This record gives sequence, C-alpha cells and structure tokens, in this order.
Amino acid sequence: MDNQIKPWKLDELSENNNEFFIDGLVDNSNGLQVSLSDNKKFSLKFIWLHDELISYRNTNREYFIYGLGQEFKQKNIRQNFYKIENSEYIKFIKKWSYPETIRYTKNLIHFAIYTVEDCLDIISTSEPKVKFKFHR
Repeated sequence: MDNQIKPWKLDELSENNNEFFIDGLVDNSNGLQVSLSDNKKFSLKFIWLHDELISYRNTNREYFIYGLGQEFKQKNIRQNFYKIENSEYIKFIKKWSYPETIRYTKNLIHFAIYTVEDCLDIISTSEPKVKFKFHR
C-alpha cells in the first residue's frame, strides 16, 4: 500500500484544532523555515537544517487534495500535520537521485503540512526543530 497517511502528533497542539495557514516559507543556506498561524491566536515555525533537508514541494490544496481521496477529506478535515509512510514522494526522490548520493541517506521521513490553502510535503533525514508561540 502506498502513501499511508498518519497524523503527526505535536504535543503543544493537542488542544488546538484550528486550521493553519502558511504565513511564510524561507529556503536559504540555513535550511527551510515554514511559518504558520491559525488566525493569529497561535503560531509555529518548523525549521529543517540545510544538511537534513532533501526536498520539498508546495501545491495548491485545490489541485492536490483530490489525490488523497474522499475518505481522507471527510475524516481528517481539521488535521494539519502528517507523516507519510511508504511514501510515493520518497520513492520518486530515490529513483531520480544519484545512487552514490542517496545510499548514504539511511532514513528519509516524509512530513506533510496540509493547510486550508496549501499542501506542503517535506523530505528530511530528521525531525524539524519546532517553535511555538501563543498570542493573547
């Protein structure tokens, strides 16, 4: 079975069921930073260091969510954060990478941040650093 979508549990968000929006995405020599908020009450930033980041893609949700299936849309509409096992995206990266490059990468993790407007998929070798901020 391909693309087994599992909720990515973030302890700090256990009480927060709001949908998030991407406020910013920065890709530079330090790595990838993704900033999100939920109507300015709560914000968070994910940081993947340059050496950990393999690939990412951002797709408009309107064009991407259909591929996840009707069952996914109905059951998880309020969920924003996932890890995808048996990932087609990882298979694609491995297929199109030089064998000598990819063989040194033991564990690739497919993270997914699916917001109201965007479907952001990230392939990394480790968990990101996550910064949380509550707004009053």
